Amino acid sequence: MRVARGPRPWSIHVFAVAFLAVALIGLTVALTDPFLEWFKWTKRLPMVPWSQGTALIAAFSVFTMALFPLVWIYGYGSLRARWVVLGFAVIKAVVWSHGMMVATLAGWVQSARWFEPALTALALAMLFTPASKRWLERDRGADLKAFS
Repeated sequence: MRVARGPRPWSIHVFAVAFLAVALIGLTVALTDPFLEWFKWTKRLPMVPWSQGTALIAAFSVFTMALFPLVWIYGYGSLRARWVVLGFAVIKAVVWSHGMMVATLAGWVQSARWFEPALTALALAMLFTPASKRWLERDRGADLKAFS
């Protein structure tokens, strides 16, 4: 896979900023309230013996997993990665709605969590604009130097 060169459309830039903001909000909420993070993971996967430390590790893992499609799309211009983002956004919407029913949010950091669905929808919309589609469909070819 080759690094995408040349100018990116504005919609790709908006996607990257919105998607990174969603990932950072989730990580910030987890770091500011480890007990709430522990509570959410305990409700999601009760068969795992969660502690606050393991819940924070899970939050960092989710943050790291969000960076992969961001790099694939923004850095490499992968068309397939937008479908990965769409799939994870659907899963996140289900988990987010469940989390809002379970947890009582307080404070400005916790209230930032309410912006996640809007930012996720904005990021997805930007991936499916005609300009983004054209840019992602450009033939970049295989980078054969990596295999020699």
